[in-house]
Amino acid sequence: MESFLREIASNRCSELLWTRVEAVMELLQKIENDAVEVHLQSWPSDEVIGASVKVLLIGISSSRVAEWTHKDRIAPATPRADAWIHVPGKVLIVFECKNDDHPLDATQMSAYAHKLGLVIAGTFPCAKPGLSLDEPEARLVQVACANLIVDTPWHAVTGALKRIQHSTGIGSIGRWLAEQAADYIERHVRPPYEGPKTILAWLDVPNDEDRREYLRYLLRQLGKVVESAKGQETAITFKQKKGTGDQADSNDQDLDLPTGAGSGVYLRLCRNGEPIFVTWLGKEAPLVLWFQFNAEESKRVGVEYYVQAKGAQPDQKKDVDSVRAWTAASEKHKEHAANFYKDMGAWVSKAPPGCAIEVTTVGFRGRSRSWRGSGETVPEGPQCPPHFLSCCRFQSRSSWNAATTGMLYSHSCSVWPLLVSSSTSL
Repeated sequence: MESFLREIASNRCSELLWTRVEAVMELLQKIENDAVEVHLQSWPSDEVIGASVKVLLIGISSSRVAEWTHKDRIAPATPRADAWIHVPGKVLIVFECKNDDHPLDATQMSAYAHKLGLVIAGTFPCAKPGLSLDEPEARLVQVACANLIVDTPWHAVTGALKRIQHSTGIGSIGRWLAEQAADYIERHVRPPYEGPKTILAWLDVPNDEDRREYLRYLLRQLGKVVESAKGQETAITFKQKKGTGDQADSNDQDLDLPTGAGSGVYLRLCRNGEPIFVTWLGKEAPLVLWFQFNAEESKRVGVEYYVQAKGAQPDQKKDVDSVRAWTAASEKHKEHAANFYKDMGAWVSKAPPGCAIEVTTVGFRGRSRSWRGSGETVPEGPQCPPHFLSCCRFQSRSSWNAATTGMLYSHSCSVWPLLVSSSTSL
């Protein structure tokens, strides 16, 4: 417990509060484990509070939002903490925990601080039972509590548990408990944005909707940093959605975050506000930065450019039968594929030494018959389930710059056009 307190209090702790924490840790060093009592979802009695030599209130909350709320809770007539640890006659530590989406609440924390005797009544606002503080009062409470309450985010808790896990001064059971707790909490905690390293770590598996959604949040934070370089002659920025950026209020700025075949999301790269294009196989290919979830760190981020080859037969007129348009595209497919192979062959002959061809399969779900830039890799290879329109991707990898170059083409007779891409891992 002493090691845990030291770790979490060092994250966001004033000098005065650190003195209080040190006094509690000093007492804990002299206490046997069997003297410690743990209570959940309750509140210590007035006798327990009064008899404790040292009292400490710890709030654990959002890793991203530091400003306390003030109307999410009403002042309780009878407080109930998430947990409290008690050494009779010596130490009382009370815990209030929020999930990772919510910060602490000033109304609640003020009531707890007053009830625990950490503050003299009237020193700062405290709402009457059943009521809440207003916003100015809440700001006063949070400032005042900086010297009274240990306010720590969940990511600091997981960090503390991991360091305890590797501490030589902790027994094997303690290290095991710290490991289990850190693993559980980490699965439910979203890290604050601390630069590209945060994004790279977040792209570890698993790939689920919750992780994909938070990936977009992290990329928006990256976009804000990148956007600050806008106006510099060589600065590369990200494409924004229509109606954002210079044409909208700064608070409404948002990145264009489409998904791509095999990638969780990608960003179109721009210079001086204009998309960057690369000439490849006689075409102007847009340059994109892609992100995908992968257990291997080297396969999580890369730069790619792609061209969409001829072969589509769009159904632009209402009087044109979509089946006929589909069939027409299928008939054109082999002709355009042959032209592509010719161009590709000419490029391959000049490719860097050490390149190799790698084939993977990408499938597309749904009824749409037009390429929309989305898809998923299919481990089964070309033998795909009936609900997939399967495509193969040829990738050429260069040993000296990890460049990958490839194309997508349809195995089935459809309007799926050839899609050619070249990507470079970062």
